[in-house]
Amino acid sequence: MLEKLCGERAMNRVTLCTTMWDVVDTDLGNKRHAGLCSDLWADMIARGARTEKHSNHWDRAQANAEDIVDNILKNTMLAALI
Repeated sequence: MLEKLCGERAMNRVTLCTTMWDVVDTDLGNKRHAGLCSDLWADMIARGARTEKHSNHWDRAQANAEDIVDNILKNTMLAALI
């Protein structure tokens, strides 16, 4: 549905975020993330969508969210220049 809503041309501006990295075992989380990237999100990633991991841990959450938003803004500005 997201792919249809945004359209193929906008996929390079899409960021797919996973959350709860503070409560899942790192190896298990990485396996789940890899599964999403190779299955459910594969077509969107192939068209330029990016993935980000967001930790909900208080010490890291704000900086992590700022990094994600910063990457989105950089990507949007770059796309506007092209």
